[in-house]
Amino acid sequence: MMNYNYLADTYLAKEQNEIKDLLSSMDSFQTRALTVYSQPFPLTCPACGQTYQDIFAYYKVIKVKKSELVTSTKTGSVFEQKFHCLCGEYLFETSFDYRDTSEQGQKLRDLFDLCLAKVNQLNLADVSREEIFTCMQELFSFYINLYAYFRNEIPFDFLDLIEAS
Repeated sequence: MMNYNYLADTYLAKEQNEIKDLLSSMDSFQTRALTVYSQPFPLTCPACGQTYQDIFAYYKVIKVKKSELVTSTKTGSVFEQKFHCLCGEYLFETSFDYRDTSEQGQKLRDLFDLCLAKVNQLNLADVSREEIFTCMQELFSFYINLYAYFRNEIPFDFLDLIEAS
């Protein structure tokens, strides 16, 4: 399997700088997700009166029964979740696009396509197009996660890290 660091350092030096420049000024996936999750709070259950100050408080209370109280579906790049209270009452739902639909998000996707085309044109021996695509995904994921780390952002699965009360 080809190493994405080798691929990037050998063939994509200019493009790596463009990736870094774009990511340094973009809202991260985590920031966009937290914005969606924060909209309905504080929230009080109409059935039992339980109040949740924010998404973190909600998850802390329901963590043990999360699989029963939070349902998730994904259609294409759209992620939807329905949230219920501990008593089972429906509270709210969220929906957001994994894909950054901003102008910068489009520039990042265009840059991915450019990098992929550039590497595919190299006709590297013993390397399939699938392997090149996977390497490009790993490279872009590496930078996206690196920039989230430098911003001191929590990983997207942050809700799973909250300890139950």
